[in-house]
Amino acid sequence: EEEEEEEEEPMQIDATGQQLRNYFQSLLDKGKENKENNREEEEVFDSNLSSVNKSPEWGLATPDQMSEFQKDPLTPKIIKLSDSLAEQDKDSDKVESTKPSEEEEGGVLVGTIDITKPVFGVSRGNENEGDNDMAYSFSQKDEDLELASDSSDMDIDSTAAPSVASVSSPVPGALIDCYTNMASNLDEDNPRADDDILTHCAYAFPGVVLTLGRDSWSLLRSTYLTLAENLPHSMSNVRQTLACSLHEIAHVIGPELTQQDLIHPFNSFIYDIDSVKIGLLKNLSKFLKHVSDQHRQELLLQMKEIQKCEDRKNWRYRQTFAQQLPHLCMLYTTREVFDHIQPIIINLTMDQVAQVRQASFCALSKLLHRFKSEREVEFYNLTCCSIKNKFASSNKCSYRQSYALICLALIRDEQFDIVENTFLESLLELVTDRTPNVRLWVGQCLLLLQNNTKNDAVSKCVATLQSDSDLDVRHFSTHAATSISS
Repeated sequence: EEEEEEEEEPMQIDATGQQLRNYFQSLLDKGKENKENNREEEEVFDSNLSSVNKSPEWGLATPDQMSEFQKDPLTPKIIKLSDSLAEQDKDSDKVESTKPSEEEEGGVLVGTIDITKPVFGVSRGNENEGDNDMAYSFSQKDEDLELASDSSDMDIDSTAAPSVASVSSPVPGALIDCYTNMASNLDEDNPRADDDILTHCAYAFPGVVLTLGRDSWSLLRSTYLTLAENLPHSMSNVRQTLACSLHEIAHVIGPELTQQDLIHPFNSFIYDIDSVKIGLLKNLSKFLKHVSDQHRQELLLQMKEIQKCEDRKNWRYRQTFAQQLPHLCMLYTTREVFDHIQPIIINLTMDQVAQVRQASFCALSKLLHRFKSEREVEFYNLTCCSIKNKFASSNKCSYRQSYALICLALIRDEQFDIVENTFLESLLELVTDRTPNVRLWVGQCLLLLQNNTKNDAVSKCVATLQSDSDLDVRHFSTHAATSISS
């Protein structure tokens, strides 16, 4: 039994070896067949190429030039057109190549030869067709290389109308359609799935409008209105992005189109949630420069609505609104400013948050400067009396401190005459105020004012505050602060 087992093992090894030999032999046979097929294809290609070189009607390279090209195809060659082709070009219009239809297969390259540009290559026709149906040529650019099934029967159609987008802008129409479809192709079952795509679409919208220009606004109008008004209310990120860039779009498309297409989205943003409204507020004055006086006056009636905030703790909203008020003062008449904007500024100067009050102090300085420069004595006196009655003589130390900071804002705007003629008397009375923070900012005001006034009382009060019992008061009465921090 042991001898029989030993005899069977060599038979198993021989069978395995035979299978391996058969497998590798099959691979070698396939390789030889592929090599022979490739050699036959190359021979057919070379024969076709040689027959084309003998054709004078295409004005191609001579056999010597073609052999030189085959040796070094990457080096630019100077190829001279045949005389017959040159004469033909004089008698006929230049034929431009067009892209073939989907039914044309196995075509050939048709084009012109540029003696100053490198040759890019050739294309071979369908192997099933005869040699007489095959033609080769070279072109200057890749995009000029086009296919045609038969050089003698070419049907050139150069009358195809381009898309609307390609006519009105340098951007391809297909690219514009791809962008606009992002807003229209929404998943109705799960609209939140497209939230990120629509947010990026809204973020890029100002750049798209700037690239296409005012004349192409008609291509983007429906997309903008869809993003601004027709999306689910939960997609506030999209509306917030559009609200932040509304002024840029108005600047590109001009006042006429702004009046026509952007007023309605603007009004809807005003009554939106705080995150959308604050995006609109950041550049409110820039947007209003591109609308008519009528719409600006209508906005004055909505000022109280704009000032409203859903969350009282959202003090940044009020700060942003206060920062826009100085610019809004320049867009309206003095009567409109006094009736609508001045009460808002006075109200914000009494806000509980210091950053909001600081922004309103700057707005109040610009307001007083305009009233005085335009000689609106009545408006100027009424505003100054309101400031002194509410702040200078108040029992609250925070209000008296605000009075000193209002004077400081005027001094930093170089409105020295307003401070000296209107507010200085009440300011000097606060030199002996019982609250150190009040004396601190009074000392800062007088320190900056003493070199711009002839009133000797200012220098005396500065010297008094420089010897104050409080260390901070002495410091701010001696060194000018770089910023206001109340």
